[in-house]
Parts: sequence; structure tokens; C-alpha cells
Amino acid sequence: MTVRLPTIIVTGASGLVGRHFLEAVKDDYLIYGLARRSQKGANIPEHPNIKWLQVDIANRPALEGVAELIGEQGPVDFILHLAGYYDFTYKDNPEYERTNVGGTRNMLEIARKLDVRRFLFASSLAACSFPAAGERVTERTPPDADFDYARSKKAGEALLEEYSVHVPCSVIRLAAVVSDWCEYAPLYFFLSTWLSSNWNARMLGGKAETAVTYIHVRDLSKLIQNVFRRSDRLPDYAVYHASPDGSTSHRELYELANRFFYGKIQRPIFVPRALAYPGVLLRALLGRITGNPPFEQPWMMKYMDHKLVVDSRETRRALGWRPAPRDHVLRRVLYMIEKMRSNPVEWRIRNEAVFKKVAVRPNLVLYEELLARKEALQDRIEQRLLSPHRKSRFAYFQRMMAGERKQYISVLYGLLLASIRTVNRSLLLDYIDELAPTRFSDGAKPSELRNLMFGLNDDLLSEVESDAKLKELKQEAHNYVTLTLQLAADQIDVAYEDFLHREREAGPAIRKPPEPEPEKQPFGDYEGIISELYAFYQLTPQDELSIEDLRQLLAYMASRKKIRSAD
Repeated sequence: MTVRLPTIIVTGASGLVGRHFLEAVKDDYLIYGLARRSQKGANIPEHPNIKWLQVDIANRPALEGVAELIGEQGPVDFILHLAGYYDFTYKDNPEYERTNVGGTRNMLEIARKLDVRRFLFASSLAACSFPAAGERVTERTPPDADFDYARSKKAGEALLEEYSVHVPCSVIRLAAVVSDWCEYAPLYFFLSTWLSSNWNARMLGGKAETAVTYIHVRDLSKLIQNVFRRSDRLPDYAVYHASPDGSTSHRELYELANRFFYGKIQRPIFVPRALAYPGVLLRALLGRITGNPPFEQPWMMKYMDHKLVVDSRETRRALGWRPAPRDHVLRRVLYMIEKMRSNPVEWRIRNEAVFKKVAVRPNLVLYEELLARKEALQDRIEQRLLSPHRKSRFAYFQRMMAGERKQYISVLYGLLLASIRTVNRSLLLDYIDELAPTRFSDGAKPSELRNLMFGLNDDLLSEVESDAKLKELKQEAHNYVTLTLQLAADQIDVAYEDFLHREREAGPAIRKPPEPEPEKQPFGDYEGIISELYAFYQLTPQDELSIEDLRQLLAYMASRKKIRSAD
């Protein structure tokens, strides 16, 4: 008897927390990972329990399509909502409202429709103001910090409380999340500065008593699992802390990092606020002029020597969880420094990626716009193929049956869209390798297939240039459409050379006679449809799929079944 694994939808699955959580629970849960990046682009290993869906949670129609697909597969137990926009400059940005507030509302509506057992929302302790001296931030402290990111988290928490009458909801306010590679921008900046030969390596702001709490991503994954395990015993709405008690100061981190790296503590130079603020302001202005802004910004001076001291007793009592002593940041700094020494390139790549938060991925915008225009553009492509003035260029396609030609265009267009969405050109190039020989055997000339690629490019670029909404995506169209189709055209020549070589190697004596005309199937026999589809789309059961991809696959299978029935 097969036991059904509990099912979780994880938004922001490509981020630091999402990646580690998937790794921790992949054998115990069926996971739908939602992210704007592809699974391959996020370096998430394939696993039979991980189903990847690329979607922007702020795009309501696309999200509802994904939710419909997931709902058809069976019940969903939990939603872990990690997705959110943040920027360490803390500048106002419309993405805070679009993604953090609008995206959270969208996901709560999905949770309501899917009737999930619990919705877990990742908020932040940074949304709480630093307490007065001697006081602590508890689970009952309001998220009242006054900057856009904090306000977006406050709005998210309010939405959860509102929706908790329909779906049980929990909020976890995260401390600064770190891994053994660091991967937390401020701490990375501090370590890179303190352990360098830079002029400011020994400079610390104020008395270096600025302090926050840190949580290792491994501890955080355990806390999340405890919320799900205890879900039936938890209230319909509550706030929890993903944080140890207390706080860790810059001075503690500086002294420990020096001791590990140099074997002794380099005597620090304390810079009073009155001197630090003008210096930081000047560097920020110079950075704006040169286009290379420093990490330290004037707004940070407001928190100099302030402590965000945390009390997480209610969380430990409610969830039966406590952070492991070995995962405290003061013990993990040793591991961070070891990785910085032994793998400096990967250390830099991993940490600098944290700074590059992309609000909107242009390839997804282009994908969605071309998807919305799919029928009109496919009709335009077919009209190009059927034009009497282009008979010599597209004789093969004009001989095709109408249904077969439409399906061929649909598959080609779908593969191009999938290549744009996943930033993976091999989807289209591998299709050409797999299926071009069938076309050549069927009488197609390489020039006709190449002309189709060039014509497709012309039609799509014409759409981009003539549409006011698409004009700003002209460069993206060149990157993701023109270059992809140029490579595809070149791949056709490569495939044709390979085809001729195999024909010569086979020789006339052993070459198989052609199949009788009625039995010809442009995509192979019906029994091979599934394997050919996987070749077309380069799919495995773990690959990323959008709802549109699946609909195209199902439509193709249905059309082939009708053709066989007619025969």
C-alpha cells in the first residue's frame, strides 16, 4: 500500500532558505517549488519528490494556473511562503507592494481555494523597531519599524491575521539567516573588510555595540518542520521567532573573526558617530557618481550601538524547538572563515549573489507577453509558410496537412517560449537534433527549416518593435529570441551533415525501405509519442514545467491520438 506523502507548496524555493529546506525535507514531503528562476538556474538537484514551477507570485493569472495544476494532482497540506523582495539599500521600491504585499495576498487566496491545513509566512525581526535599552523584542512586539521593507512585512502579517478565519496561519519572524558560506550580505561585508588589508579593516562604528540575532539556515529548517508537525495543535494565528535569545554585537564578531584568521585580535579603531556619519555620506555620494555604491549607507548610522535583543521563549514553548548551540553564529564564523580561505572564488560568488536581488526578470516578462500573443503569432507564422510568393522557400511546409503544420508550429513556438522562460537554449537545440533527421527523411531541405527559424525571428521582432508595451524588451528579444533562433538555424546544418553521414554509412544495401505513405507519422508511431515528447522538451519528471507547458503536451498527445484514429 502506497502512503501519501504530505504536500507542501514552497514559494521562493530558489532562495537560501528555500534551497536548504528542500534539501532537508525532500524525502519526507511532496514539494511544489515555486520561483521565478528555473530549477536548473537555482542549482536545485533533481529529486522525484520535487516538482518545480516557474511563476511570479505577483502575477495573479499565472499563479492561478499553477494552483489549478497543483490542485488537480491531489490535496495540498501546507504552504511555506518564503518569496519576497528586499534590498539592503532599504530604498523605497514598488516591488515591496507588488511582491511582498500583493504576492502574499495572492498566495493566501490560493491557500483558501486549495483548503490547506496551514499557511506559514516568513516575516522578519527587522520589521520590529530596536527596543529601548534593557528591553527585548518578543513574539507580541508589533512590527513597527519605519521603512518600506518593514512596512511590507507588517502588511503581510496583517493579511495572515485577516485570512486566518479561513486558513490556519502562522508567522515566523526571521533573524538574520546565515549558512556556513555566510550568505548574509552585512556579515559578508564585515568579514571581507575586517579580514583584509584595506585601510578601514580595523575601523568599527561607535563602540561596535550594534547587535542583532542570527539563525543558521539548518536551525531554521528544523523550526519550519516543527510548525508543520504540530500544525493541528497550534492556534489559527500566532507569531513565532526564528531566532535565539539575546543578540550578537559587531564587536564580538570582529574579535572572534580576528582570532580565527590572525591568531590574535587586531586592535580596533572606534569611530564616533559624529565622524562616521559624514564619512559614510561622502562615500555614498561618490559611489552614486561612479556607479559603484558602497555597502554602508547613511541610514545605517541610525542604528549605531543599538541592540535588537530578542526573547523567543514563547516560540520554544509552543513549537518544542530550540536552536542548536553548535549552530550559533559565534561558532559558525569559524566555518565561514575556513570556506573563505579554502574556496575564495565560490565564497565570493555565493555571497555577491545575495546583493543582486532582481525585482522583475525580463525573460519572464517577455515569455508572458509572447505567450499572451501565442495564437495571433502562430497564425502569422503559418501565413508566412503558406504565402504563394514563398513557395520555393517553404515547399515542404506547404505540402503538409493543415493539422500537422499547425501542430509543428505550436511545438516549435512552445519550445522557444520554454527556452526563454528557463534561459536554456538547449531545449530547442536538442529538439532539432532529435527530430531534424525525421524531417530530412520526409523530404525537407535544410534551407526550408532554416528559413522557418529566420521567419519566426522576423515575426517576433516585428511584434516587439510595433507594440508599445514590448518595445522596452527589444534587447531581451535579441538575447532570448534572435540568438536562440540563430543557433537553431546553425544546428539544422549540423544535424543535416550528421544525417548525410549516417545515410552514407548505412549504404543502399542495408538502408530500410521507406514506410508506405499511409503509415507515415511525422512524429513517429503512437507508442513512441511519450518518449518523443520528452525528447522535444528535454523533460524528466523533475524538470520545471509551467501550466502552459503541460497544456501543450496534453494537446499534442490528444491531436496525435485523433490522427491515429482517423488512419
